[in-house]
Amino acid sequence: MTSPARLTLTARLNTSAVDSRRGVIRLHPNAIAALGIREWDAVSLTGARTTTAVAGVAGPQTPIGTVLLDDVTLSNAGLSEDTAVIVAAATVYGARSVTLSGSTLASQSVPPNTLRQALLGKVLTVGDAVSLLPRDLGPGTSTSAATRALASAVGISWTSELLTVTGVDPTGPVSVQPNSLVTWGNGVAVDDGRSIGRSTVDSGAATMKMIRRTRMTSMNGVTLISWVSAKSSSSSRSLPIEIAIGYSAAARERVLPEELTWVRSRSRDNSRAAAPDERLTSSR
Repeated sequence: MTSPARLTLTARLNTSAVDSRRGVIRLHPNAIAALGIREWDAVSLTGARTTTAVAGVAGPQTPIGTVLLDDVTLSNAGLSEDTAVIVAAATVYGARSVTLSGSTLASQSVPPNTLRQALLGKVLTVGDAVSLLPRDLGPGTSTSAATRALASAVGISWTSELLTVTGVDPTGPVSVQPNSLVTWGNGVAVDDGRSIGRSTVDSGAATMKMIRRTRMTSMNGVTLISWVSAKSSSSSRSLPIEIAIGYSAAARERVLPEELTWVRSRSRDNSRAAAPDERLTSSR
């Protein structure tokens, strides 16, 4: 298999307000042809670290050996102006999920749907900084609705907000699509390669702090764990809660109709452990 073409170019700061912080770099037409790509394809940029961006055609005054990058992309690649950067065609997949962290204002004000609209068409790598400024360059990137929603939710400061990409699925550079799941949180890898938000983990830790006493019992092949929650400020009573955490194969067959149980178990004929939020139901 032929390895993709690579060019060593000189990084220069792109001062165009149209391109600023939108995930777009600019290359001379001859450089685009040498890389074997088309305008708006993705390229990798390697300096002290590797990042990925979308390549647009630079103006005729741009030297052939120069690549124009905005300040965020320069930082993502670990570059300073007038240093060498390795540019190559990149393979990018549509994102199934992306998690990001940001300021308290942004994370509390911008809902996931608006966040996804703002990032549509951008190519992201874990560890990258990314702005809320929509790409708005190239085909299929009209995001005026996102711009209005961001201005309403965050105010004038939304244009200067920088987020950090904390998790992507699949692994590697991904492109945000209309059906991508985009959420706030610190990405945490799990066994099947998916990413979940650390907010999920934090919620579990907070729940554990609320538990005052636990008890585990087994009966007819069913393992039960019960706990008593700590008193809340709005209640003078502690509430006992009981939940099934494991079933034997025989017990599964005896689950009563209409019973809904949270399970975390491994069946004898299936090596895949059930996810914590899977539910086992039995119908008549």
